[in-house]
Amino acid sequence: MLRRSAAVLTVLALSLPALALAPSVASATTTRSVAGQLAGAADADDVLAHYDFESLAAAPVAGDVVADVSGSGNDAVLRGAGATSADGGLALPGGASSSGAAYVELPAGLVDGQSTLTVSVWLRNETAAGNHAAMFFGTRESTPHQYWLLNAKNPAGRLKSVITGTLSTTAPWGTEVGLSPTNAGQGVPGPTTGDGWMLVTTVIQPGSITTYLDGAAAGSVPVTRTVADLGTDLVGYVGRSSYADPYWRGQVRDLTVSTSAPTADQVARDYLEGVDDEATVRAALEADAAEIDLGPSPVTADLRLPTTGSRGSTVTWQSSDPQHLTAEGVVDRPADDDVEVVLTATVTAAGISVERSITVTVAADSPSRSLELVADRFDLGTTHLSGDVVLRTEVDGTDVTWSSSDAAAVAPDGTVTRGATEQQVTLTATFALDGLTTDRLYEVIVLAADVGRVGAYTVTGGTTRTDVLHLATLGSPDADSADAAYSPVLSGRGILYPTLGSARIGAPSLFRTPAGGFGLLATQATASAQVLVYNSADLVTYTGERLVTLPVVPASVDVVHDNGIGAYRLTVVGTDGVTYETHSRDLTTFTSPVVVADAAPSAVAGPSAVAGPSAVAGQDAAFPAAAAQTTSIAVTASELDRVTSKLGRVVATGVEPFADVQVQIAPDGAEDASGLTAPDAAAGAGLELPATASITYSSGYDAAAPVLWDADDLAAVDTTTPGTYTVRGTVTPTVYADPLVERRADPDVTLGDDGWYYFTASYPMTRPDDPTGYDRVVLRRAQTIAGLADAPEVTIWHEAQDPTLNRYVWAPELEKIGDRWYVLFTAARGGGVWDIRPVMLEFTGDSFAGEATLDPASWTSLGQVQAVPGDTEAFTHFSLDMTHLETGGKHYLVWAEKPGASDLRIAQIDPADPSRLVTRSVLLSTPTYAWESNDGQSINEGPAVIEHDGRIILAYSAATVDDRYSVGMLTMPVGADPLDPASWTKNPYPLLTTDDVPGQVGPGHNSFTVDELGNPVIVFHSRTVGDSSNPGESTDAGLFDPRRHTRAATVHWDVDGLPVLAMTPEEQLPAGLERVEVRVVVSETDGPGPVDPGPVDPDPVDPGPVDSGPVDPGPVVPVPGDPTPTQAPGGAGGSGTPGPQPGAGASSGSDRRSAGGLASTGTSLVVLLAGMAALGLGATVTGLRRAGRRPSSD
Repeated sequence: MLRRSAAVLTVLALSLPALALAPSVASATTTRSVAGQLAGAADADDVLAHYDFESLAAAPVAGDVVADVSGSGNDAVLRGAGATSADGGLALPGGASSSGAAYVELPAGLVDGQSTLTVSVWLRNETAAGNHAAMFFGTRESTPHQYWLLNAKNPAGRLKSVITGTLSTTAPWGTEVGLSPTNAGQGVPGPTTGDGWMLVTTVIQPGSITTYLDGAAAGSVPVTRTVADLGTDLVGYVGRSSYADPYWRGQVRDLTVSTSAPTADQVARDYLEGVDDEATVRAALEADAAEIDLGPSPVTADLRLPTTGSRGSTVTWQSSDPQHLTAEGVVDRPADDDVEVVLTATVTAAGISVERSITVTVAADSPSRSLELVADRFDLGTTHLSGDVVLRTEVDGTDVTWSSSDAAAVAPDGTVTRGATEQQVTLTATFALDGLTTDRLYEVIVLAADVGRVGAYTVTGGTTRTDVLHLATLGSPDADSADAAYSPVLSGRGILYPTLGSARIGAPSLFRTPAGGFGLLATQATASAQVLVYNSADLVTYTGERLVTLPVVPASVDVVHDNGIGAYRLTVVGTDGVTYETHSRDLTTFTSPVVVADAAPSAVAGPSAVAGPSAVAGQDAAFPAAAAQTTSIAVTASELDRVTSKLGRVVATGVEPFADVQVQIAPDGAEDASGLTAPDAAAGAGLELPATASITYSSGYDAAAPVLWDADDLAAVDTTTPGTYTVRGTVTPTVYADPLVERRADPDVTLGDDGWYYFTASYPMTRPDDPTGYDRVVLRRAQTIAGLADAPEVTIWHEAQDPTLNRYVWAPELEKIGDRWYVLFTAARGGGVWDIRPVMLEFTGDSFAGEATLDPASWTSLGQVQAVPGDTEAFTHFSLDMTHLETGGKHYLVWAEKPGASDLRIAQIDPADPSRLVTRSVLLSTPTYAWESNDGQSINEGPAVIEHDGRIILAYSAATVDDRYSVGMLTMPVGADPLDPASWTKNPYPLLTTDDVPGQVGPGHNSFTVDELGNPVIVFHSRTVGDSSNPGESTDAGLFDPRRHTRAATVHWDVDGLPVLAMTPEEQLPAGLERVEVRVVVSETDGPGPVDPGPVDPDPVDPGPVDSGPVDPGPVVPVPGDPTPTQAPGGAGGSGTPGPQPGAGASSGSDRRSAGGLASTGTSLVVLLAGMAALGLGATVTGLRRAGRRPSSD
């Protein structure tokens, strides 16, 4: 039903360890009949009902009883028609809710009043992804007010098991909590499912709903309700719900409903006992056997031998030498020499066993051997010191003394003194036992002294967009003054959006790890014992997201590592107001909490804390307005710089100076460099000044901008008289008209072979009943980007031309694939206006140049892009926004597909026939962060590609097309496989939002190109705040509101070489930096004859190659150096030389990084070179490093 199918799931790879055991279910295995076996080994008194479906006839009919074999007397009844019985199970036919299809009705009130409920059922799903229910308990309304619902394959193809979080009479789906809820922020995404048999177990108990798939945990989510809160006289169904959704099609067997909560081991054991597939059982047993870890060897003490495996197996042991190591793990050390003992583990389940032999060395019981073992096993517990270190003086009855290679940095008693720079120190431990000694060396790094703090906080609002990690910086490590204030980074926006649990951060806590990195532990915004944990190398990037469960429900947590105990100390302020301490070595398992009376978090770790000053110190300094749950951590200069340089604003820092312009005049009667004869050459003749300047930025990159030289200064240069002259100029970064093109959304700008710019975009409707609009592909061309604003627009294709294609025609994009030109766009098929798929037009004219490009007769429809046979995902749903990527000599298509969420998919093509995929498509991205969703819709769409600094950057648009629309980014190293999802990394926050474009709303759906100077340019659409409209037009900012306009801006780069899409004019070039000057040195030659001074290059250190002739569009290799400027371009006004100028971005002898890296949506660099050659422009590869439509790294 549309109310919920529009509100789709986010997909993410859960970091819960058990999820590795819940892969996609693809193979069709059968299940063993386990009549009488109760789910999770529940006590018989706890079983409400158990249905094995074996009592049904081969052709059951409506009214047949489905016997409860538990003895509880809760028989169910078969309703409807079309069911069949086979292999001891029941097959349901599915169908519309009005079709009369069969389902099973459980006794009303069966689960009423239960605080704990476990439902375990074997299913084989045969229903396509969508909104339906394999099982349901809830109220009777057609929009049920409260319920538990199990969907074997939701619209995103994932397992769904949810309970409503509150009573709702209008939109209960929005309250769902659990695995794959409609509102993704209220749970965790489930694993994908296939068409094989699967065991699904859901446990609902006070505080949580946990779902298992095939015996492995698929996800656990905190809840505040139980089944008892759903009401009374609840109905129960197999094969349908109270919703008017389609009935479920599939097979079911062994359904058990009980009131006890099984352990994870019990659930795993049920799966192995029930799956009738020896290979599956054996694989699980072998995995359990491989996981057995008995710890380090040699051993000196008794071993704890496991008796169960994590997948439900039992483990028994045998010993080859019970005298020294028994099968129960008891150790008896030999007197003289070590002995080796073989322990054999027999791992068993479902009547199948595997064995694993483990060799254990039992250490000899002698002083020398004991001493060596103690010394070998001692772990200092840290390698990086930011505070005093614990140097133990006794270990397992062995005395230890210490010495230091630098006692000023680390004293023998563990006192650490941090200096201005990082120090490496060698610590020597001398272990002594019974008159014997042995030494061990430990290398540690003493961090430089702290110079500032990084603050962490959320902001008020109480949503998945506000309860996220924000950072701010402070220029003092001891910010205890109320006059000090933190400065927000990333313009005060969130940098980390959680995807697990409630997807909302409560109280964050930053801490140091003993290996020199950082960590983040954050409570959830909703009270829960589960907290979020992340790893971070630099406080900028956070990885390894996971949910762990603390032994108490925290309001806040302070974390510090103590090398003395080899673990983290956590000071937890509980929601009960009591302060506790618990320890953890891995931040996964925790010791039992101990109440700490009047404990201050900063004092918990004492002098042994390697994390240095507590993260909660320095809270007197003011955080940004609206900040909540504030905390901070002291950092070094390099750590502070990393945060501020990466997450701070990029600004211009200067303009590279120009080299002297040399002008030589020949003796009388000879030609000078200008071809004129002295003294007949007029003043100023032959003078050629740089056309562009190189603006340098705080990120280490530069960008080209035109220079307007002072006319009076130019007139004062006498090229017939030796001397030195100064010419002043003004640098003017390109700022495009706003908007660039009115009422054109989904814009695409491409530089053609002929050196002209081409523009296409969606041609809008203006109201729902508009007979025109979204019905054609339009194209315009101009010599400059700015000139596109008023260039004539031509319809090159109309939906009336092809009876198989209809509106909506959206997001056309001009691409060169191989050696031919195409337009990729979206059009509807015969199934209605929403039945849209990607389509291609091919340019079939003689040459892609001139007016022929705008001739409709030059374009031929290739129809819908076709998937490779057997691909059941590509183009099987609402799909649109196709773009082209070329890398590694291969070609790919990327597009948006909406099976539930709007995802990005990718597949390879053959450029000889690009309208057919040659590989199965691969899921590239699905919405996982809160900023990618809005109003129940999760969206990734509008992909566009640019390459820079060895990375392929795929920008995309996210969320709904309103003020939440934004531009996100995926990146992949050049040379990686684009079809491997692991090659891609998603940026955790958007790059362009409404907040970045004052006066505009909803920037997105962009393309990339290159300007006339070689700078990359982003072209996007957005709405104008307070925009006017024409009478009768839609003004609701929806699909039929035509007021989305095309904008353009220069792309800059951050310190990591990633795009900066939102710079203010002041940041592009602050006032005062725009004035430049160049010296012109006029001198005489030594003798007669023409003199060729060569092209002017403002970089005297690295002049770079210069090629004044046409460019051969052959293989391209990077060439070092900077290009030579030529005549001044037309710039933003649209006049002057078309295409990129070869003088872009010239710099003097700095080692700064060029702004280059060719912008691209797929068209090759050869196209750029050919286009410039067609213009007769001399260009070097270096001169095109900033050019754009096909990547070339800088």
